[in-house]
Amino acid sequence: MNSNRILLKTLLQSTSRMNILRHTTDRKKRRKIIGAYIGLVCIYGMLMVYSILMCIGYGEAGMIDAVPMICALLISGMAFILTIFKTNGYLFNFKEYDMLMSLPFEARTVAGCKFLYMYIKSLPWYGSISVAMLIGYGIYAHPQIPVYPVWLILSLILPIIPMLIASFLGFLIARVSSGFRKTNIVQTVLTMVFVIFCFSLRYIIDVVFQNDQVEQTLESISAMTDQAGRIYLPAGWFAGAVTGFRIADMLLLIGGTILLFTIVFRIVGSAYRNINSALKSHAAARKYRMTGQKVRDVRNAIAFKEFKRLTGSTLYMTNGALGLVLAALLGILTLVIGFDRVVSIATQEAPFDHAILQPAIPLIVYFFIGMLATTACSPSLEGRNYWILQSLPLEPKTIY
Repeated sequence: MNSNRILLKTLLQSTSRMNILRHTTDRKKRRKIIGAYIGLVCIYGMLMVYSILMCIGYGEAGMIDAVPMICALLISGMAFILTIFKTNGYLFNFKEYDMLMSLPFEARTVAGCKFLYMYIKSLPWYGSISVAMLIGYGIYAHPQIPVYPVWLILSLILPIIPMLIASFLGFLIARVSSGFRKTNIVQTVLTMVFVIFCFSLRYIIDVVFQNDQVEQTLESISAMTDQAGRIYLPAGWFAGAVTGFRIADMLLLIGGTILLFTIVFRIVGSAYRNINSALKSHAAARKYRMTGQKVRDVRNAIAFKEFKRLTGSTLYMTNGALGLVLAALLGILTLVIGFDRVVSIATQEAPFDHAILQPAIPLIVYFFIGMLATTACSPSLEGRNYWILQSLPLEPKTIY
């Protein structure tokens, strides 16, 4: 076996719930894993039902030909969003870094295998959409038999390019933040800036393309998807390969994916050790002096340690604090340009009295600050380090 297969197989086996379920004798752990599988099946089932209903809507409207492009855009969008949040923790700053890098593998091999590991773990999400939309497309379009295997094979390749783009953006964020003392804070800020940019991209596009010619081009949903396929080429290649059996589109999608994968991980591999070492190291003050340790209340000590652990997690801080940041930005924007103008931008100049929305301002504010309750996570990031607290001579109610 080559090094890539050995490393990837080991990563999958060591984290596989099914592998743990087969060998563990701990009943509590077995119940947790079974419960997790039931929950995932429910989520994937809901995603499939939603996708099929979407196809039914397009089919009844006579626009079933737009479904392959929509499927490609949905999978690509989901792949990009999932990856941008997983990059820190999967590719960079992961806990088994020291062990993996001590093995006789090149840095780019480790980075590439960690990317493939992330891809395989996300496949059920993409597969749920692909299979469901293929079923809906088959019901209304009645395609030839070869469409089905081509659709399924290419939909496995489709998410790799957006994942590579998201991974490279994550690499740039990690590269910039690794040069600062407070790497976690810088990484969190850069990630939030990027997410806010994604939120506002829809309005930026409206401003840039606000003219009669584009409005005529986007008169129908089919035209919008065609336009999207011309902008994001992999989606157009997928739709062309599926609906028209164009060999050139198939080769472009497969070849482009392989080429981009090679380029990205040559670049990432060249700085992989440096970035991870910087992210995992902690700066110390030059004028540090040893002083006596203060005795503090046990509740305050535990709370402070939990607080430091949470603020040290880019993913948690992005999820937990993004709503607060958006609420503050909306407040500043309202002060600068006015409430009526903000509503006009959000509703695209819809003709109604903006005063009727004023009583809803508290609800809008609560929507932002209530996006994720910061207490939703159990101690130490969803219980990953709960065993440390359990080993202390404390009552459970004191810990909580």
